[in-house]
Amino acid sequence: MSFRTKTIIGIAIIEIFLVSILVGRNVVNLQDQAAKDIESRAETVATLFASISKDALISFDVASLQDYVKEIVVNEGVEYARVRTGEKTLAEYGRAETLNKVFVKDLSLDQVDDGIFDSTVDISESNRIFGRVEIGISTTESTAMIAKAQNRALSIAVLGLTLSALFSYILGTYLTMKLRKIQYAAQKISDGDFSVSLDDQGRDELGQTAKAINSMSKNLDESILALTKEKRALTKEKEKSEAANKAKSLFLANMSHEIRTPLNAIIALSSLLSRQRLESSIGDKIEKIQISSESLLAQVNDILDISKIEASEFTLDSSAFNLQELIHKVATMARTPAASQGIDFICEVDPILNGQVELDQGRLRQVLTNLVSNAIKFTQRGFVELSVTAEAKGNYYQVKFTVRDTGIGISKERQSELFKPFVQADISTTRQFGGTGLGLSISQEIVQRMGSRIELSSDEGLGSKFSFTLDIEIDQDVTTPTNPKLKDEQKTQLAHISETVDTPSEVSDLKNDESQSLPNIEEQEAQEDKCKILLVEDNEMNRQVMTALMETLGYQMEIAEDGNIGVERFQANGPYDIVLMDLQMPNMDGFEAATSIRKFEKDHHLNSTPIITMTANALEKEKKRSQEVGMNDYLTKPVTVDSVEHILKKWCSDHETRSEPKKVVDTSQTIDQSVLESLKSLNSPRSPNFYQNQLTGFLNTKDRIFGEIDQAIKNNNTSELAGLVHYFKTSCGIVGAKGLWALCKDLEQLASDNPSLQDCIACFELMATEAESVQEILKGELIEAEYLTAN
Repeated sequence: MSFRTKTIIGIAIIEIFLVSILVGRNVVNLQDQAAKDIESRAETVATLFASISKDALISFDVASLQDYVKEIVVNEGVEYARVRTGEKTLAEYGRAETLNKVFVKDLSLDQVDDGIFDSTVDISESNRIFGRVEIGISTTESTAMIAKAQNRALSIAVLGLTLSALFSYILGTYLTMKLRKIQYAAQKISDGDFSVSLDDQGRDELGQTAKAINSMSKNLDESILALTKEKRALTKEKEKSEAANKAKSLFLANMSHEIRTPLNAIIALSSLLSRQRLESSIGDKIEKIQISSESLLAQVNDILDISKIEASEFTLDSSAFNLQELIHKVATMARTPAASQGIDFICEVDPILNGQVELDQGRLRQVLTNLVSNAIKFTQRGFVELSVTAEAKGNYYQVKFTVRDTGIGISKERQSELFKPFVQADISTTRQFGGTGLGLSISQEIVQRMGSRIELSSDEGLGSKFSFTLDIEIDQDVTTPTNPKLKDEQKTQLAHISETVDTPSEVSDLKNDESQSLPNIEEQEAQEDKCKILLVEDNEMNRQVMTALMETLGYQMEIAEDGNIGVERFQANGPYDIVLMDLQMPNMDGFEAATSIRKFEKDHHLNSTPIITMTANALEKEKKRSQEVGMNDYLTKPVTVDSVEHILKKWCSDHETRSEPKKVVDTSQTIDQSVLESLKSLNSPRSPNFYQNQLTGFLNTKDRIFGEIDQAIKNNNTSELAGLVHYFKTSCGIVGAKGLWALCKDLEQLASDNPSLQDCIACFELMATEAESVQEILKGELIEAEYLTAN
């Protein structure tokens, strides 16, 4: 609908509304006035008729009354007249149809339905009523007059509306013409033509609008020229920024590779050294090398993670795992640093969480580890608590993870900044406690990707609480068997230890990390049927490290120095059971080599050989590209004995024939006396029998656990067996039973990896023999301790 049509219709509607009100009001007033005139005339005529007829009625002069009624009816508008006394009619005159109708007095004109207004007046003298007169006044003339007035008003209204429509049309046409010019100019400006100009004469609003458009066109023309220049400059800057960003990504990839390559050698070789029997001072140095290199690796990983987040390459990879087991692993790793700080570590997990969940296991563990590590690092006294609770919500559970500490706390002003990259509570915190300030930022990003958010509640000097909630479906049909009695006893034992150990110095004497309690173990006996492994690696140091790792694990391996040689070796000596493939190599990189191997297999109808990516970059795009060219798995550098062993077991399990379990080299050194001395030093006035209680507790636990292990073997329940041995291994470490600890580790691994119980039974027999030796030594220690206490 055009503007002109809208203008005409709008004005017409207003006119119709106003005219309707005016005409209607006039007609109503005219009707009211006509009704009053008829009523007044009827009253006047009836009163005059009654006055004339009074004497004749009193004297009962009927002839005179008849003359009077005829004279009244002769008056214009009087339809009939009648004189009555009681119910008797003395005289009447008028048309028959009017005289024959039943007389009903009309009080108002609205009651008239036959065109005659009926009125009556009593004839009285000295307050005595002798009779009455009845007359009928015609309303036809008044009705005709009102109709005539209505027609006249309607004609005037139609004429007014016509003139109004004509005026509206003229005005609308004028305004539309002006607006079309403005529209045309605006369209030209929209199309980029700023040369258009309007006739801006006139002081009315349209003239002012034309002036404004002309001014806007001119200003836009000037602004566009300026923006074009700025755009050119920004384009150049963008190109520079993109080039710098590409350089940053390239630097990140190169940095990752260059840093991880030496770290690979440091971590792998120190891992190998830690498995050998060394002097305590050398072993301590090796442990410090491991701790420092792993700390450096963690910082490199944090920087890579934050770079992935900025580059939108950060993704989650969900898989099925047991949530309760994951939490217990995090708690196990946290207990040693907590003990070295001289603080208690408490872990509470809802039993309902003992089931399979679908999440990114590695990222969830990263978040929990970050939160727990931060809590321990910033807590000098008191405790750190990890609690995980679950609340049923229909077909899923709302699982809340909470890490609470009694540490230094965080001020209200700094809390909002804490989750930003490279931010810590203050500069002094960085100096005192170290760290990059990336952990919380990365953790927040991970939790947000999982559909939640880390919430912080803290008071400076009173501690902090970090928590987040995830909606998780838990498959409780797939659980890891646990022993409730074992769990309760472990809580009691740990609570007793944390309650007794007061100072970091005492804890450092007591601390028995796996690397410290680990006994010296010989390499595995040669196996007749092992995996046929091909390593494709250009870096000499990495080749040496992998060779040492393979020798330690008892595997034979062929080596190719680059991708070309790797493909040639595969074609000449293959097929192999597994190929370990580096990615960045001269001549032919790992992607091209894997593609060539897959093509060779396809052309010669060979089974697909597992190809494992070995990369120091650990970038998501490399993992995706590895999958695209047919690689099966990836091994992130720096590698460790455990990571290599895990990947080989995963992909070579069908090709291995297990030999007898690993044996402890020197079981004559059954007990580490330095550990027992540390336990003795923890006797105090508050806990005078701490040492004796620990030894007694171990002996009691040993008898019970061995019975339950024997029953688990009889039931062919390897899952329960692994859980029992894992628990008992911790008890062995507390009392320094190195040989027994190592056998526990072997049995736990066998129970986890080997579906057959033959090796488990053989290893358990070795454990029983070693346990007898431990028991004899500890009983002697108890007798000596009781003697010293008594004297």
